[in-house]
Amino acid sequence: MFSKTNTPTKSAPASSAVSSTPSLISANLTIDGNLTTEGEVQVDGVVNGDVTCGRLTVGEKSRISGEITADDVQIRGEVEGRIKARSVQLAKSAKVSGDIWHEVLSIESGAQLDGLCKHTSNPRGEKAEPGKQETAATPITAAKTQQPSSGDHGKPQSGEPVKKAASA
Repeated sequence: MFSKTNTPTKSAPASSAVSSTPSLISANLTIDGNLTTEGEVQVDGVVNGDVTCGRLTVGEKSRISGEITADDVQIRGEVEGRIKARSVQLAKSAKVSGDIWHEVLSIESGAQLDGLCKHTSNPRGEKAEPGKQETAATPITAAKTQQPSSGDHGKPQSGEPVKKAASA
């Protein structure tokens, strides 16, 4: 009467339907606290806290104040905080104040970004060794140049052409 194949068949569509429907934060909703899900989140309101999800869409009139960790992020609104995602897309209406750790980054003309962009193969820090995770947090800096001391007036600085002194 009851076969084992009927049970998974009935539960499989229900779970796929739940995972394909995004969680919506409507325009008139403000959340003070962190959001965590493996699914998709669409924010059209305000979130004061960190957001961790599989896919995140930030609407034009929305605002997130906190760290974002996701696989895919599409931003049309305002974000204040670090973004760590495999793929980040900033639309022309986006305003981001914070660093972006990414594998793929797309910025449309007109988007505003105040922060550093860091390309990394593991932006979310998943399954990283403690030493490697700490290295990923170190911002990329240019090579240090030597500042002239009182006895180094004739020596060229890093990046300057070497000038030959006339012999006397």
